[in-house]
Amino acid sequence: MNVGMGIFAVVATTGITVTVMLLARRRAPAGSYFTDGDRASGVFGVLATGFSVLLGFIIFLAFSSYDDSRSGAESEATTVAQQVQTAQFLPSRRLDSSPKS
Repeated sequence: MNVGMGIFAVVATTGITVTVMLLARRRAPAGSYFTDGDRASGVFGVLATGFSVLLGFIIFLAFSSYDDSRSGAESEATTVAQQVQTAQFLPSRRLDSSPKS
């Protein structure tokens, strides 16, 4: 993912969230929707849920990326082992490279 796209996604999500919260606040009655509890409990509940979902996605992407890296390394190791096996069939070079007269 491009860094610019990531920043855009964060800014866009924040803007949408702030807009929705302001609209909900404007339409709320004078005593608020939550008269028996703390005023911010609803907002904190939504934020906590959002952060937990976000954390779940981050953990999923981390394990997915780790699995892709492990598979790539395994494929590369297999290729190197095959090259070593193939190289055993080639004729060996002499270590003495000085020309004979």
